[in-house]
Amino acid sequence: MQPEITIMEKKKNAAVEVLKKVLKFILFFGVGVFFVWISIRKLSPEDVTHLKESARQVTKGSAWVFLFLAFLVGGFQTISVPYDSGSCCSLSVTRRAAAWSSTP
Repeated sequence: MQPEITIMEKKKNAAVEVLKKVLKFILFFGVGVFFVWISIRKLSPEDVTHLKESARQVTKGSAWVFLFLAFLVGGFQTISVPYDSGSCCSLSVTRRAAAWSSTP
């Protein structure tokens, strides 16, 4: 007979899973920030000023909303789609949809 899993063990397992998801999110977010830093670290002050002026010229507020939503969707996708250990690359769209719909 298999021993029954107690409520405390279930809570501990759930907490470990949440911690794994949070750490995975932080890792991918950190990698993203690192690559942004790599790409802008050697910009001259004139280039930074030009980027700021370009950002100020965005007149449609919806552009910022969609940029923020894209950031959120990417972050939540990292958390919600289970990792396929057989694939070193990102999952295809159909496999992502199947994996996402099969999670409880």
